[in-house]
Amino acid sequence: MINSFFATNFLSSLKTSFFFIRFILFFGCIYFFAFQRISLKKIFTFWILIIFLTKADILIQFFFGKDIFGYPDHGDRFAGFFGDELIAGSYLQKFCTILMSFFLYNFFKNKNKIFQLILFIITSTIIILITGERMAFLLFCFSFILILIFLKKYKILVLTVFLSLIILINFNSSHVQNRYGDFKNIILNFEDSTYGKLYSSGYRLWKKNPLNGVGVKNFRVDCDIELNDLRPENGHQLCSSHPHNLYLELMSETGILGLFLFIAFNLIIVLKSFKFLFTRNQIDKIEYHLFICSFALYLAYIWPISSNGSFFTTWNGSQYWLVLGLMFNSLNNLGNCRTLK
Repeated sequence: MINSFFATNFLSSLKTSFFFIRFILFFGCIYFFAFQRISLKKIFTFWILIIFLTKADILIQFFFGKDIFGYPDHGDRFAGFFGDELIAGSYLQKFCTILMSFFLYNFFKNKNKIFQLILFIITSTIIILITGERMAFLLFCFSFILILIFLKKYKILVLTVFLSLIILINFNSSHVQNRYGDFKNIILNFEDSTYGKLYSSGYRLWKKNPLNGVGVKNFRVDCDIELNDLRPENGHQLCSSHPHNLYLELMSETGILGLFLFIAFNLIIVLKSFKFLFTRNQIDKIEYHLFICSFALYLAYIWPISSNGSFFTTWNGSQYWLVLGLMFNSLNNLGNCRTLK
């Protein structure tokens, strides 16, 4: 809010900044009150049902061109229930990572449930792949590997990766091949890609306002006003609603001061979380599994080289505070842990 007074569009930045308080309240409610009235088992069971229906709907859309509500696919993209909002992969990536704690805990209690765990991971991996959201797929794999490393479940890691690779290699789909073939071209020619151009715009806009930035959610306005297209022959758009990278968005909209505060805040959380992992081992507690899965998801969210939605929008912003709330709630409850019984 203070930064808004230095923004290029004061009212727009102040309005967004003021209502950002909803995320702090959201985080606080999860941190202090989550799972007090309804057991973890009931909540996880409900989430598993929702995820199962979402996966089934995406598969129906993938094979038949429309989902159960009649929403058509988007060529190489599949959103299922979400209709025109191409966020199904991101949604599944976040909640499947959290729900992995439930299956890992059950496996710890009963080794015979390894089939449930592996089936959940493989179906999640394949369906996130199908949605065409490439970064969601990569971040889910990244989170999954981190989780099993933190829990030292290397045998499950090797087995699941092996089975997933067999399925992926034999997964013959022109939709998937087109999306990931295009992704390969973006990586090899990043500077000439649409992401490269937007990243460059975010950096150039920050250079014009290095200390305070242009103000929250002002990238979409100032980019068109302040920047000229240095490479019009490139063909990709110069500006968008945000630069599609968390750190470039913070740099361009809140300046070096905002970026420094964000990095410092998250660095403290990361260091304290790793300290907890190295000094405590409460693998027999569901909260411990929930913390590890949430922490892995948190690391995936703040991974600096990934593309992101806007941090200041309700959908993307709430994901960050949800994960942070689950982490803090888990740590808070580990002193007086409840089981799934």
